[in-house]
Amino acid sequence: MICNLTGQSVASVPCGFTSEGLPAGRHVIARAFREKTILTAAQAFSTARPWAGRWPQDAPPTANH
Repeated sequence: MICNLTGQSVASVPCGFTSEGLPAGRHVIARAFREKTILTAAQAFSTARPWAGRWPQDAPPTANH
């Protein structure tokens, strides 16, 4: 990802599932050295769209599921 080369702060947060039932993520990007901004945005998105505990329909059983 280009952000690694430019030093930008990036986080990937879950945002739902595709039409095929696969998990999808969204990248949140900010200027370099803005980790607090990224973490705040990622937390706000995760709070607004709580995906914790939701699994794809065809996910194999695991110890957590």
